[in-house]
Amino acid sequence: MAHSSYGQPTSAASYLPLSSSSHSSIHHDGSVASRLNHISNYSKQFPLRLPSLRTCLFSLALLVSFLTGCAYNSVRSSPKGEWTSEWKLPPERHVSWGDDYFFHPPLDGERFPPVPEYNLKGPKDEILSKWVKVQSPVSPLLIPFTRNHKMVTQTILSYIAAGWPREQIILLDNTGTMDANPRNLLTEDNPFYLDYERLRGRYGISILRTPTLLSFSQLQNFMVATAMSRGWTYFYWSHQDVAVLSDETAQPYRSLYEKVIYSLDALNATMGPNTPHGKRWAARFYNFDWLTLVNVDAIRNVGIWDPFIPYYNADCDWYERSRLSGYPIDEELPRIADIYDLATHIPDPETRFFPSKDEGSTLNSKRYRDLREELEKMMTEKNSDSEGRNSWQSEQKGGYGQPWTYNLKGFQSGWWAAAARGREVFKNKWGTRQCSIIDAGKTLADEWAS
Repeated sequence: MAHSSYGQPTSAASYLPLSSSSHSSIHHDGSVASRLNHISNYSKQFPLRLPSLRTCLFSLALLVSFLTGCAYNSVRSSPKGEWTSEWKLPPERHVSWGDDYFFHPPLDGERFPPVPEYNLKGPKDEILSKWVKVQSPVSPLLIPFTRNHKMVTQTILSYIAAGWPREQIILLDNTGTMDANPRNLLTEDNPFYLDYERLRGRYGISILRTPTLLSFSQLQNFMVATAMSRGWTYFYWSHQDVAVLSDETAQPYRSLYEKVIYSLDALNATMGPNTPHGKRWAARFYNFDWLTLVNVDAIRNVGIWDPFIPYYNADCDWYERSRLSGYPIDEELPRIADIYDLATHIPDPETRFFPSKDEGSTLNSKRYRDLREELEKMMTEKNSDSEGRNSWQSEQKGGYGQPWTYNLKGFQSGWWAAAARGREVFKNKWGTRQCSIIDAGKTLADEWAS
């Protein structure tokens, strides 16, 4: 007697085909009882055999392979980058994990307005070639933006007109509106609106989006992190509410950008780690911090901008800690240009900051003199009106209900509340409200001592 794989006795006679006479020899009288008895006898004579474990595993493997193939074909046939049935990523935004999804480089095409010929004269080739070996781009300029596209457009165009290379200007989109701006979902009356196509195409600059809305301190840390991730030795940053003008009355004439490069070269001697203590700088101001040069390696020894002091007094905290750490902040660098702190913007900045064809390469033209006079007047008005210094931040009042747009009244209220709380944190941290903690007799040992 043989045994099945499940331990039941069996014999060769048990495995008869259904057409065998052994099946037809089993009779019943048609009653229910007879049929049930027939089924019982049949099951005893021909016991059911379940498939082996090996057979089950093999069948399961075939099923998984079939389903995997179907899924792969389905994904491969779907449009790449499709997020919803209503919207697809633009072709240039198809990215992999190795790409920077938040960085938007300049678009191809011709640039406007053309830079004045006299501002295209760069520094001597040996100076530029020297700094290209230090880092590329030679002069990355970061301009953080949160509100009022007209103000930041004025800032950007003034730097371009003064000779700063367009491709080295990076606007930081810190609106907190996620991908609404690159998808062109906001209107011009929305304070967080930016025209990505115009900025990247016509003006030829880059845009780097912050992952979410950052405070002033967080923006400073973000800029440092950006520089470190790209291997920059230094970088420049500027406020979005300033405008710059090269001094066209100076003899011999040099553009703002040319003077910036000469200034960088002169500062090189006190930039590196071999600089005597107390002489190496972490940051250099060109007319306050309206335009700032940051020494990336040196600020590692100063530390981060305090994220718990988000706005006002954040600069007091960091610059004083820099000085106490042996890295002076020198605010008396040689003048490189006129830099204006503004609360309003000039209509049609493309026409005002750039010469017409008729004007050509004429220095100190009437257009230039009129513009300079107007900018000086605008800065005087801002400085004489303490209540209206930040009025530009709430100039646009639209955008209600648009994607990722924060309630405008709530934004302003929340901003001031956070700023006020930051001042209290500063006082608790240093035991004084005085901006210059050095003048207040404080040292690094007094930090959070009370």
